[in-house]
Amino acid sequence: MNNTPAPIKYFEVLRALHKGGLSLWLNRKTLLPMTLIPTIATFLTLMMSRMDGLQDASAFQLALIQIPADFIIGIFCSLIIFIILNAPKKKDKDAPVHFQLNILGRKDLLIGGAIAYVVFGYLIAGAYGVMGMIFEPIQQAASEQEPANVGMIIPIILMMLGVFYVMRFALLPILIIAEIDVVSFFKTFKSFGLSAPVFLIKVITTLAVGLVLYVPLQGLLGGTDDEATSVPATMAIVDFGFAFGAVIAAAWGSAALAIGYRQMMEGAEGT
Repeated sequence: MNNTPAPIKYFEVLRALHKGGLSLWLNRKTLLPMTLIPTIATFLTLMMSRMDGLQDASAFQLALIQIPADFIIGIFCSLIIFIILNAPKKKDKDAPVHFQLNILGRKDLLIGGAIAYVVFGYLIAGAYGVMGMIFEPIQQAASEQEPANVGMIIPIILMMLGVFYVMRFALLPILIIAEIDVVSFFKTFKSFGLSAPVFLIKVITTLAVGLVLYVPLQGLLGGTDDEATSVPATMAIVDFGFAFGAVIAAAWGSAALAIGYRQMMEGAEGT
């Protein structure tokens, strides 16, 4: 394991987003065909969740169904992370990364990164699920126009702070692929400061891709949701669009985080 460098200021979010997105765009001819498998896997998962037998499935059952698709997305994101972390240093740190696909010798790192990607996803999903369970009585009281229990607000606030703090663990795939001592890294960067840029990158990439897709997909759906679901072909196109968007958002977020990590490490080394 490599030693973790001394702590430095946290990476610049806008710079990481810009350089990560530009790196993906300049290498789109290589990467776009590679999005097909994770997109199809995510699309099939969405379609499967609409089957009659799974309409009343629990969140846990749906999460199990989603694991293969998440793992494939994790492999794709790990590939991007590996290439960015191993790209040669540049004098111009704002220059985009040009990918070189010479990583087959380190399949173990890709698999490890993919597993970490899945674990983080379910860690956050579980936290949101618990928060939803806590919030449900407040929603019910509001719908029945009854006074809400103020004491229930405190657990929700604490849970929100907890979710914000654990956003730092989105860096787990990057640390595994960089072969960094994970425990030492998080001991070095243990304040809330690291969670802020990671949180912003995850939110911005998800919202940006989602907003770009929302208008055309909603236009395709047309009328009400009931009318849309009555046309399987239309719903399939919409699901495929959302699946593709999920893959792009994950790829952009992973690229930006990998570049942010490099900013931190190269700054700590004085480069």
